[in-house]
Amino acid sequence: EKVFLKVLPKKTKLGRGLTQSINFNDEIETKKMNIDFSSIDEKFIEPSGVIYIEELDQYIVISDDTKKNKAKIYFMNKSGDVSKQSIIIEGLKKVQDLESITKIDDNNFLLLSSLSKNKKGDIGKHRKNIYWIKREGRKFILHSKRNLYKILKESDDINFKDINIEGMSLMGEDLLLGIKSLKSRDEFIANFLLVSNYKNLFSQSE
Repeated sequence: EKVFLKVLPKKTKLGRGLTQSINFNDEIETKKMNIDFSSIDEKFIEPSGVIYIEELDQYIVISDDTKKNKAKIYFMNKSGDVSKQSIIIEGLKKVQDLESITKIDDNNFLLLSSLSKNKKGDIGKHRKNIYWIKREGRKFILHSKRNLYKILKESDDINFKDINIEGMSLMGEDLLLGIKSLKSRDEFIANFLLVSNYKNLFSQSE
């Protein structure tokens, strides 16, 4: 199935049949939490995303940097204490630069690498994918993955010179991507890209 992409202005209506509008200048209520990583080796963790699992009454944390590029999940309680033991995502041997996570439901999650170049200017195969992860209790398993970098680069709907995705969120069945773009040598701007029906991305798993 065709994946439809649309670059969004700052204020727009999203999705088919959705009346919700979004204004990226609106203030969002936030809660400050001090996160304690003292139980683990901080040398190999750089937190990049967090999601609350209601069934477990805990958060899961991802890192864009792990030892030997292992695909890991960290549990965190509501006090901000991160568990010492990490969980390896089964079926996913290696991943690089995980920058975002979003929740389909308490048992299904999407994880996304940045799709960006590393410091050497390369984009390795482990930086190009979006992953559908399933949860069984405290076990996480790779359900499917797609090369999102290839899909975006081959699309006629966008013309970003470089792609650097810093965040994503589901809005209904549509996937909203937050892309950091270089405006000048020392200035970045944010673009938002809407991918219609995230399930279409995984209609042909790799």
